[in-house]
Amino acid sequence: MKNNVTYGFTANGHEITVKSGNIGCIAIFLLVWLLGWSYGGFEAWRVFAKLIMDAGNNPGNIAGIIFFTLWLLGWIAGELMVLYILLWGFFGKEIISVSQGAMKIRNDIAG
Repeated sequence: MKNNVTYGFTANGHEITVKSGNIGCIAIFLLVWLLGWSYGGFEAWRVFAKLIMDAGNNPGNIAGIIFFTLWLLGWIAGELMVLYILLWGFFGKEIISVSQGAMKIRNDIAG
């Protein structure tokens, strides 16, 4: 079993590092989800671009443009959130430092 906790002394005091846990099945699910989500988002970008280009000829497209703008903002938020979860799961660690009676907790992804 891999040791996910390390303990050491630094120039400023004690430091404990806890690596993120194993996210095996969750990572597989999120990677598959991310592929489908990305495909759907790129298709939405294609439709959005078509609506924007056609806006001069058809002013009634404004509702569609507003809808796709809001949907794409949510799509970007979903992409970023899942990417953060995957990066944290594979490379994340929590660093707990104690020096001069004060404790600091810091989250870190890949340095």
